[in-house]
Amino acid sequence: MKKRRKVKTAVIGAVLVCAVIMSYRYMVGRFDVRYIVSGSMLPKLKIGAVCVIDRKAKHPKKGQIACYIRDDDSLLVTHRVTQKDGKSYTFRGDANRDSDLPVSQDQIYGTVIFHTNAAAGIIGKKVEGRMDKAIVKK
Repeated sequence: MKKRRKVKTAVIGAVLVCAVIMSYRYMVGRFDVRYIVSGSMLPKLKIGAVCVIDRKAKHPKKGQIACYIRDDDSLLVTHRVTQKDGKSYTFRGDANRDSDLPVSQDQIYGTVIFHTNAAAGIIGKKVEGRMDKAIVKK
């Protein structure tokens, strides 16, 4: 019973944190809340995981999870920074074998500052493979 209560409290807490940040996001525009739509960051981020992105944190460090906008299709990609070389970044999904193409500083969307897999099982069924959920309008 105690374990169930802890899980319930954690889920409620995560939802409240996301609700507060989403409210703040609309007022200030610094934070963005997005869902993970693919398994490229497994096991760290499951499909349906909720991520809070700090849009002002556009200089992620090696090892941090960050987002960039892919040039060819405006897809928002959430992967880990594996290398930084001047103003160029290399990203790779934790579950991917190969690195992504190099990314310029202008393509950086922000750095993930909070994430939770608490509701991934429920949300994942609705967003899995829905790339339209990950498109950023420029």
